[in-house]
Order: sequence, then C-alpha cells, then structure tokens
Amino acid sequence: MKRALAGLLLGLLIPWAAHAAEALPEGFVLQPDRGSLACLTPAPADRKPVEYPEEAKRFKQSALVRVSLEFHHPGKPPRVTILTHAGDSRFDAAVENYVSAYRLPCLRPEAGTVTATQDFEFTPDDGRPIKWRPLLQSDPDVHSEHCRVQFPEIPSYPGGLGRSGSTSASLLVEMKFRGPTQPPVVTYLYKDATRPFVEAVTRWASGVRIPCLKEDEVVTAVRMFQFRMEDSGGIVLKDLSLQQLVPSVDKLDEHHAYFDFNAMGCPFEVRMHLYQPFTSNSVGEIGSSDPRRAEFLDWLAKISLKLPYKALGQVLGTPMTVSVPCTQLDLR
Repeated sequence: MKRALAGLLLGLLIPWAAHAAEALPEGFVLQPDRGSLACLTPAPADRKPVEYPEEAKRFKQSALVRVSLEFHHPGKPPRVTILTHAGDSRFDAAVENYVSAYRLPCLRPEAGTVTATQDFEFTPDDGRPIKWRPLLQSDPDVHSEHCRVQFPEIPSYPGGLGRSGSTSASLLVEMKFRGPTQPPVVTYLYKDATRPFVEAVTRWASGVRIPCLKEDEVVTAVRMFQFRMEDSGGIVLKDLSLQQLVPSVDKLDEHHAYFDFNAMGCPFEVRMHLYQPFTSNSVGEIGSSDPRRAEFLDWLAKISLKLPYKALGQVLGTPMTVSVPCTQLDLR
C-alpha cells in the first residue's frame, strides 16, 4: 500500500475527531449533469454560422456575448437571457438568432428545466472571426446569500462501534434534488462502511434542502463523509505540479488531448477535489479566471488517479492544488 502511494500520497498521522472531519458547506458540491445537453440539436456540423454584423466587422468592432438558455420543452427553443451585453445590440441579436435554433429532443418531464450558458466572442482581426464555446449547464450558487442550503446537524460517530472493531468509515453520498421542499433521492457512489454509518449519513442527506430551486428544477450534489477514531491516522493528497500529476493519471493512453498553456495566461494554479472514478472532479481556478482554460478544466474534471480502492476512500473530496507552468501538454 505504501509503495503504491509513494510520490502521490503523503501519509499523515493526524488525530481525527470522532465525527465527519469537514465543515458542512465546504464538502457539499453540486455535480453538473453532462448528459442533459448531449442531445442538443442541430449538431455543430449542421448549424448555420453565426452572423458577424457587417458594419461592426467593417469598423473592426469586437464583442463578447454570454447568454443563459432555459430549456423547458423538447421541441421548443430555449428562453434566452443576455448575461453579458456586447454594448452593441447587433451582436446580441446575432447570438439570439443563432441559439433560437437549439432544441433538446431528449428532455424528459422529470428532468425539469435545464439551464445552460454559452459564450460567443467576435474578433474581426482573428483567423476565426467568431468563436463560441460549448454549452455549460448552470447550477444555483449554493454559497450565495439568496441560496443558503439547509443542512441538518452533522452525524456523529455511532457510539460503541470502535469497541466492536469498526474504527473508520468512508462514504460518498449523492443527493438528487427536485424543487425546494422535496427530500433528495439518496444513493452511494462509494461506500466502505458498516450499516450504522450508512444509516446515519442517509438520515443527514435526506434532511438537506436547497430552498432557491424552482419547483421543477433538478440538481445533483455529492458529499464525502470520513469517520475516524481519535487515535487513527489518515492520508491526504499532495499538491502537485502538472508534470507530477500527468504520470499519476489512470489510463493515460486513453486520453487524447492537447493543451497549449502559453495561450492560457500561464503560469496558473487550479484547485481540484477528487471524486473520479465515481463522479466528476470539482475543479476551479485560483486567482483570476481565464475562459481559454475551459477545455483544460473540463479535462481535469474527468481524470482518475492511480490509487487503490481503500486509499480512494480516504482522499475522495479532499482538495489538491495543481500548478500549471508555461508549457504544452500533448496526449494525442
């Protein structure tokens, strides 16, 4: 075990308290439903090009337009809200006209409303005058003032289990919410625990509510629970450079990606919470954000690390920082 973790995991003999170690909000992470937009039509190859306003192009005017799209019906266009206006209504109108052709034919009534955002960049002096990024599903900001998640009291360590031999437990619980008042559907993505731990976490998860959800809105969240006796130790993930991370990626030969970080405002750092291979990793930029990093962040959300199953239970949901230098990564 120690050999398998050498260079990747740092063994720490930490006196864990006899309850789940993290504070509630930090461990509660919304998971994007990547499949909800998979059936988007028309397919990219079949879409008409976005029209660059002729007069704006002649005067070399550039613009960035960000839109929010709400899909309510499989056969109808989305409701469009301009989040970032270009300052020239002609750019906004070009984007609205383009996205009006979108449909989600696989949208099911039980899925509720699907909300997504998309960016369109108009650059007249670029080789590709109009660039648009893939749709990204939008989720409520559960850390904002108007959307405070309601949590029950965190479950304590079930009494008497330490004396019976159950000294630890690891559980990755998934909660699927529909609307602001219904209890979530609770399932386990990872479970290395006896029945009392499972029952305690299930009671906690069933009491969570997201009051700012719309009545038909469906979102999924995960929460990792670690139970340790006070005299037991644990392991945590090291902060790594990109050069250290890449050799640790599981099934690296199946990843066919290319990233030029010189065009992404390098060097930079990202914070990653590991949840793969069970669900998407949570990934965010440290410091300033750069939209050119979107595909790289999406790749990080999908990678798994070469870790034994038992070790995964100790590091799931824990943060690590990845330092990205000015270089290129070619996995093609």
